[in-house]
Amino acid sequence: YLTTLVGSSTAFSATHYSVLLDYAFPNFQETHPFVGGTLGLIARSSNFQGDPQRAYDCYIGQMNVEEKKVKIIRRRSNAEVELYSADLPNSSIARGTKHTIEFKCYGTTSTTLQLIIDSVLLANIGDNATTRLTSGIPGIQVRNGTTYCDSFTVLQYTNDGTTPSAWTPNQITG
Repeated sequence: YLTTLVGSSTAFSATHYSVLLDYAFPNFQETHPFVGGTLGLIARSSNFQGDPQRAYDCYIGQMNVEEKKVKIIRRRSNAEVELYSADLPNSSIARGTKHTIEFKCYGTTSTTLQLIIDSVLLANIGDNATTRLTSGIPGIQVRNGTTYCDSFTVLQYTNDGTTPSAWTPNQITG
């Protein structure tokens, strides 16, 4: 979980953001790269319990390789509700190839959740239930199997899902 901004002691506090991760499944001769496993990204996680720490409140954008499904899940007080499920393209689990998974989470009154794999939007849903999550930190979820992960990136958005304008420093007078 990303609890502090990288290279600082500042706590992570963004509410609207996108989490990106490069991944690859090893090119072994096994029958499946991730038997019974899931790979996912977490957004708005909080209320950590258990050993190792587990987010009891979070959104999870995940691929379930065994079921060949992509899912968006809301976990609230450790009870999971599947908000969305769709077929996972075989190209997303090709072995020996670098892939990218992205989970966008923005909005407050209605939370927009989007799961994108290799630049293809596979899941898009709004959560406006009273049990929706409004804040929390991002992370990675891996269960079973073997995968290589790289370039965990978080991009901040505005509450409508647009990237904020680039910061420009004021002219320094000397």
